[in-house]
Amino acid sequence: MHLTNLITFAHSWEVITGGFKENPHIVDAMLARNENVDNMLQADGKFTDKDFGLNKSQRDAVESCFSASECSKHSVRLIWGPPGTGKTKTASVFLLMILKSLRTHRTLVCAPTNTALVQLASRFVCLLEESTETSYLLADVIMFGSNKHMDTNNNLSKILLDHRAKEKHARNKLLENAKLVFCTPCGSSRLTKNQQYDTLVIDEAAYLKECESLIPLAICGIKHVVLIGDDKQLQPVVKSPVCLHYKTI
Repeated sequence: MHLTNLITFAHSWEVITGGFKENPHIVDAMLARNENVDNMLQADGKFTDKDFGLNKSQRDAVESCFSASECSKHSVRLIWGPPGTGKTKTASVFLLMILKSLRTHRTLVCAPTNTALVQLASRFVCLLEESTETSYLLADVIMFGSNKHMDTNNNLSKILLDHRAKEKHARNKLLENAKLVFCTPCGSSRLTKNQQYDTLVIDEAAYLKECESLIPLAICGIKHVVLIGDDKQLQPVVKSPVCLHYKTI
């Protein structure tokens, strides 16, 4: 007898069969290159003198993603790099820039595992609290998920939804007003249709199954997607004898 949790599969199947009626344009952007968008995106010097200690390639990645998020056209960006190249740091700076500069912008951040989600959220919170100029933004950040699978520290408890509010109505209000939300792709199904987001960021994207990535992609309002990861490092794990036949297709 084999036991497994079917919740993720159920949410994936619901999105696959239901289509992308709420957000079809972002899928079009992922399947075809939009030359008009590329021509409009230019780095506009949003960085301060501090530059967060980024090297040139990291800075270029942040500027490209940030410029795309400012644009009204749908866009897809990929931040790729082998282990140790600072992908998490780059993602944290990008999220901070959006939260600080685009105050009406709403961003959803997903990772395939709670461990990866906690790692990115921890790095972001530390970056946010480094300066009194940005620490006030912590009130706009929320993370939710399975508490028993999240190894959280004192810093992360400040953004945990269950620590912020106990009543369901209060938690829903916090989610509605949050500008930056961390959760797993499966957890994003909890977000209601009236909670629109502008940008979706997926960390460790190469490890995420395509069907699972459809869950947050189907959320209404998303215009921009940023995929972060290394396809040579972590790849989706599918333990199925039937799927082995199609592995090389």
